[in-house]
Amino acid sequence: MRNEHHEAVVSFFRMTGRQGVAHQRKGVSRMSVTMFAKKRLSALVRLGALIGLALSSSVHAQAPTNDPLSAQQWNLSAIRAPQAWALAPANGQKIRIATIDSGYSGHPDITWAQDGSGKDFYLAGSSDAYDGKEAGDFSHGTHVAGIIAAKTQNGQGIAAVCPQCEILSRRVDSGLTDDVLAGAIKQAVQSGARVINLSLAEANSACSNYQYTNRAIAQAHAAGVSIVASAGNHNSPGIIYDQAASASWVDVANVRPASCPEVISVGATDQMNLEAPYTNGGASLTLMAPGGGATRDEGVYGAGVGDCPAIINPISQGNSTTRVGVLSTWAVSNGSGLTSCYRYLSGTSMSAPHVSGVIGLMLSVNPALTPDQIKSILQSTATPMSCANNRCGAGLLNAEAAVNWARSMAGNGKIPGACLYNFGGDSLQVAACKLGTMDEAPDGTESATAYGHLWKFNSQGQAVARPMPLSSVSRYATGSGPCTAQFVSRQDICKFETRAEVNYPGVGYLESITAYGRYWNFDANGQPFGPQGGELKDVPRYAAGPCQGKNPCVFDTRSLVVFPEWGGLVESVNAYGQYWMWDANGNLLASGPLQSVARYQQICNYGPAGTPCKFDTRELKSNRHEVITAYGRYFEFNGETLIQNTALADMARFN
Repeated sequence: MRNEHHEAVVSFFRMTGRQGVAHQRKGVSRMSVTMFAKKRLSALVRLGALIGLALSSSVHAQAPTNDPLSAQQWNLSAIRAPQAWALAPANGQKIRIATIDSGYSGHPDITWAQDGSGKDFYLAGSSDAYDGKEAGDFSHGTHVAGIIAAKTQNGQGIAAVCPQCEILSRRVDSGLTDDVLAGAIKQAVQSGARVINLSLAEANSACSNYQYTNRAIAQAHAAGVSIVASAGNHNSPGIIYDQAASASWVDVANVRPASCPEVISVGATDQMNLEAPYTNGGASLTLMAPGGGATRDEGVYGAGVGDCPAIINPISQGNSTTRVGVLSTWAVSNGSGLTSCYRYLSGTSMSAPHVSGVIGLMLSVNPALTPDQIKSILQSTATPMSCANNRCGAGLLNAEAAVNWARSMAGNGKIPGACLYNFGGDSLQVAACKLGTMDEAPDGTESATAYGHLWKFNSQGQAVARPMPLSSVSRYATGSGPCTAQFVSRQDICKFETRAEVNYPGVGYLESITAYGRYWNFDANGQPFGPQGGELKDVPRYAAGPCQGKNPCVFDTRSLVVFPEWGGLVESVNAYGQYWMWDANGNLLASGPLQSVARYQQICNYGPAGTPCKFDTRELKSNRHEVITAYGRYFEFNGETLIQNTALADMARFN
């Protein structure tokens, strides 16, 4: 009989780079102490591996779906999810929920996020050699994902809390330190997540001591993203996860990241809708949700369903058959890939995704809700519970009441501007807001790209819709587009260096993009026009100008305008502190240092002394005004006269 507990531990060590210290201890129903080093991912333990004794006598109504395992999903009825589905039709707005967890498995019964080409879209850790897909036997993230967004009414497997949600899996690897967790949150927000699920916790750890995590959560909250975190399983003598932490109840105020001010913290209930024996809680806990029952005698995992192999109960030495946990999706290594199946688990890891899924339902009926409004609704609509010292927060999650309230409330949210997606530099250090591109289209509308997203503005400069991830735009993610895997790794987000729209003489509308030292052109129908992904250094006029001696050659700004008084089409490029201008035939019109242009001195003076002047964007508007962004500021010129000089972060449309 296969010992899946051991294989899960080995897989997890492989993920965290600690494979050499994994040990199989037959007959011990806990993970090795060496697995959970302080202040790392192993201390921010996955909270799912708790299992109860036997099927509870509590009876819950079957979820009204054709998913064959839904009759075993007591958890959905416990929160009145079926009633909530009737209030939030599955054809409503698709909500992207990020799970920062053990990685993507490709389980066919989960609605995974997709890119603009229709392929599953998932993210890897910064040093993940497996590109985020190597879930192994430690399938915690797959279980969490299935609770939120398993495919529902598809005649297979289970149902989900939020059938109209999609899962953006962001794998964490090599130890979840302060900067790693913050980086994962940053990448999830910049990849379009509206909700982030954190089924992990570290006891006796104040959020305020982790500057990057604290700041990243605050920034996500400002961008309109709700953060949901597990309260932790430390109230579990004999059910030990983290031997470096307490094996007794811990106030959630002392659990990271659940204690961060902007976080929705979630404790666990069992099948009787009572406080689970292992869950943390406290006066600051937001609310409770189903997590399942547990005792130390039932092993790490519950019964498997489908092709999941049996697990040996380390106490009885028989097969584990307990079913008091939450049933969800699972994946097991078969030597050549992953076998998809289903398994019962318990823990606050299971309770958090119930809340994340309900938030997805709420946003699907009212996308303008703010994280603060969402948290208030969840607390106001929860079913009160009787717990010692009021440690169960507002009570048990009530999906029906929360969605109903969300439908009737006026959302306070506004379209978040680019500066709200600014999580700092590559090392998470505080940095000024920076646009990637900004351009006026021939019809007078305006577009900007920044931090992996595209914003559209009307002729009055007002955003017309929420920003779209660049990777979700079909023309960018299809074929050899700039957001495809051949140019963007799963450790990064898609970003452009320049983008211009123009009615090209003799051709018509063209969208022209440069990124990663390459160029792309698209016509009015979004179809590729000419070669795609060619290197800038191979274009003759660039080879003799900005790309001379540069490989790769990277532009800071590029403009294409058709002004009759200038003789028709003019192309201008800024790079490496210089500017170049060409006519429609590629003839050089002018070039020189940016600092040699008198009006630009007012911009270049903001740059560090002794460094070339650098623009982030340059736009020539139809009224002949020149707009430049650089050093976190917005400059607008009418001829040689500077008429606006404002910090981007102080401008309404960028906030």
